[in-house]
Amino acid sequence: MRMMFGRLLGRLAATRDPAYDEAFKQSSELSGKVALYLDQPGADFAYARLPEGVGDPELKKRAVERITTYADHAIAFSRKNAYDIIAGVRTDYPLIFACRYFSTPAQGGFALIYAYELTRKPAYLAAAVQGANYSLGANPDNLSYCTGVGYNAQHFNFIVDAIVTGQLPDMIVGHIPYGQGNEGNAMSRTANAWVQQWLLNFGPAKKMIPNWFDWPVNEQYIDFGRYPLHNENCFNQTTVPAACYWFYLATRPEAEGKGK
Repeated sequence: MRMMFGRLLGRLAATRDPAYDEAFKQSSELSGKVALYLDQPGADFAYARLPEGVGDPELKKRAVERITTYADHAIAFSRKNAYDIIAGVRTDYPLIFACRYFSTPAQGGFALIYAYELTRKPAYLAAAVQGANYSLGANPDNLSYCTGVGYNAQHFNFIVDAIVTGQLPDMIVGHIPYGQGNEGNAMSRTANAWVQQWLLNFGPAKKMIPNWFDWPVNEQYIDFGRYPLHNENCFNQTTVPAACYWFYLATRPEAEGKGK
């Protein structure tokens, strides 16, 4: 779908042929009912950024409204959690498996960046910066989830990643895991009971106190490279979005950071 939208918008911008615009509208969420969450945020953003005179002005306006509405919602959501976590994709993801709430800037989503680029409102840029804070150390463990970044970065890449790549702990740079979810809920326990039994509490004496399942969710990450749902790195889901996110922030002119 992304490739299709990319081709359509690229040809529309290059040729200004209305046939490509019509083809885009047939598959675009912007042509349907208004909803809070964005299923095609990249395509919505790209359409809103088409040159003047290209595309449907009303659809462009709708794209801006959809993106900024979600951005406002994400900012409000962040004010209701203890660590100001920004959800750059959607706020209704459950805290299980690969939700990336904790390890990846803004869950790997770019809604706040899109909103800033479309409006130039400093509040959106500030929120985008906020979205990177937790994953880089503004968390209860003072842990950077990215190896090689920060003074207290995670040490152990997932054991299978290490076997395949030959990269040893503390030697790899840019490894970002999925991070923790709510490991204590009933559904998660069906997948992680072996971690609890064999890695954390095996032997005559318990190894983790309090019990792993009793820790607050934002403190449940274990840096030991053994549990796939915590420690696994899927490059395109964590490291690539994080690199793009940080690169964008790092290349902002100084005047933008001052809200000028």
